[in-house]
This record gives sequence, structure tokens and C-alpha cells, in this order.
Amino acid sequence: TAEGAAGDAPADAALTPFSLRGVHLQASRGELVALVGAVGAGKSSLLAALTGSMEASRGLVHVRGAVAYAAQRPFILSASVRDNILFGRQYDEERYTRVLHACDLVSDLAEMGAGDLTQIGERGIALSGGQRARVALARAAYSDAPIVLLDDPLAAVDAAVARHLMAECIGPGGLLSDRLVVMATNALEQLRGLPRILVLDGGEVLEEGSFDALSSLEGGSFARLLAT
Repeated sequence: TAEGAAGDAPADAALTPFSLRGVHLQASRGELVALVGAVGAGKSSLLAALTGSMEASRGLVHVRGAVAYAAQRPFILSASVRDNILFGRQYDEERYTRVLHACDLVSDLAEMGAGDLTQIGERGIALSGGQRARVALARAAYSDAPIVLLDDPLAAVDAAVARHLMAECIGPGGLLSDRLVVMATNALEQLRGLPRILVLDGGEVLEEGSFDALSSLEGGSFARLLAT
């Protein structure tokens, strides 16, 4: 649940920090909430508020349960692919295999010399941007956190991979469908059929509704985003 306003502490008192204003969001396990909007609209800031990285100046931010967070710039250990996905958790072969498939990593690992034991180096230097994003997504999926926050996980992958990730991992019926997923994204075409989308601009929620309802709203912000 998040409502009210949140903002970063200013580095200089003379500067006005970016803030979220009038945001009212309540969501439960089993829901997928998509956050969309232009660059600088507040999508990442809303995720940051839910992780406690932004200070609430007004209102209440309450998150019940553990959170798995896949950042826009994924954190990658200087270790093997497997170690990056497990992230200190016990290895469960069946669960791990499901995660690799859901995150479309099977073919990538097959091309690596040592498979998932391949050392990927500091900051994932041996991986492409799309592979780093999918490793971070796999880490969140392998965790048992009931809340998963995803910051633009589809940005670095092509349309075919994005469709796979939505169908097998993120979207309804995917691996994460029994958790609460809040996802910031600009891949609007991948959101077709979703029941809950929030459109942000300037730190405020302008529209909220299903893909069908928002896309058919003549002159609406989502319809304009979709057209461009």
C-alpha cells in the first residue's frame, strides 16, 4: 500500500527534489501491476518508495512481506551465473530448471563454455545487457519473496524474448503469477490483456485501468503513449 507523497532527501536545500504526489496504490498477492509513462514520469521512483529508498514526507508506505527487486541496472556478482541466480539460497534443481526456462536462459547457457557455472566477471562484463536483465529476473523468480519489483525488465530484450518472459514468467499464468508483481516498463505492446496499469507523469498517477479500457480512452495519456 502506498499513498501520499514521497521524495528523495535533497542534496542541496535550494533544490526541490523529485517527489511522488497523490499516489494511492493498494495491491495484493496474485496481482500484476504495470507502471508506465514517459522517461522521468516517476515509475522507478514509485518502486524506490516501495523499497524504502525514498523518504515519505506525507502519507504511508506499507509493504507486507519480503521483497525481491530487479533494478534497471542489474546488480551482478563476480561469480558464476548459478551463484548470481541462487544469491546464497539453497540449490533446488527442479525449481532452478523452471526458473531458467521461464527467464529464457536455457539457450544462452548452452552457448557458454561451462554452462551456468561460467564465471561472468565483475558487473557481468561477460554478459549482454539482455542476459544481465534475465539473470536479475531469474534471481527474483528463484527467491521466495512474495513481492517482486521489476524495473524495466523488458527494455534490453527483443520482442520475441519479451513475449516469452511475459508468458512464462511475469504475466498471468507465468512463474510469478502467485506473487504480487509491480513492474515498470515502456514495452506497452507486451501489456495487452492486463487488468491493471497505472499511467504516471510528473510523479502523479494520471490514469489507472485495464489495457483495453485505457487504450480505448480517446485523448487519454495511455492511448497517446501507445500511439507513439
